[in-house]
Amino acid sequence: MITSSVVVIPPEPIRRRIDEVRRRFDKVWADVVLGHISLIRPLKRQFSRAEVEKIREATGASAPFTARTSSMESLTGGDGLYLSVRVEPEEPFVELNGKLAAVVGKDAEFMSFRPHMTVGSFINAEALSRAYEEIREDFPEVEFYVDAAYQIVVDRDKKPSTVREVTRFEMNG
Repeated sequence: MITSSVVVIPPEPIRRRIDEVRRRFDKVWADVVLGHISLIRPLKRQFSRAEVEKIREATGASAPFTARTSSMESLTGGDGLYLSVRVEPEEPFVELNGKLAAVVGKDAEFMSFRPHMTVGSFINAEALSRAYEEIREDFPEVEFYVDAAYQIVVDRDKKPSTVREVTRFEMNG
């Protein structure tokens, strides 16, 4: 199965530290996709050429901005418990989420979108709590500049899953 998404990839050393922790706590995805901030829900298909061009237009019309990491939090999703690092300010990420969901359809929307970087997935609350206590000091507030988004296409039928395509979309607005 092919999945496609649009993400922001934070710069070094933030992403490197996220990836180090993910290798311990997110064994399914840590070696497949770099640490990132999802802007839409991954779709179980490849984007069409027309969608890619509309994504390029939508991100190109968005202005670059300065973001920062924030507090750690736990998230509950339909498929598990997650530990994540919040990213602020929310407004430019939410704006990008809305623009991109309008391009690729409602199935790409999050029920409630809060920009974050996932650092681990857990089978129960006790495991999540232990991980939080162990790593919470590892993520102090750090500022970074967001000037692009990336389309990531993953082939989940390959073992291990592989990234098939990465496309950079400049933000120029």
